[in-house]
Amino acid sequence: MEIKNMFKEIKSDLPAGIVVFFVAVPLCLGIALASGAPLFLA
Repeated sequence: MEIKNMFKEIKSDLPAGIVVFFVAVPLCLGIALASGAPLFLA
């Protein structure tokens, strides 16, 4: 893949990645809450 093509695709990949992040995080937290696991392990 050429560098030029990579930067062209980043314009659509970045917003898609952000949307996936904002959908996946609450989903994962909801599953953890439902299963009784601690929400944040640090």
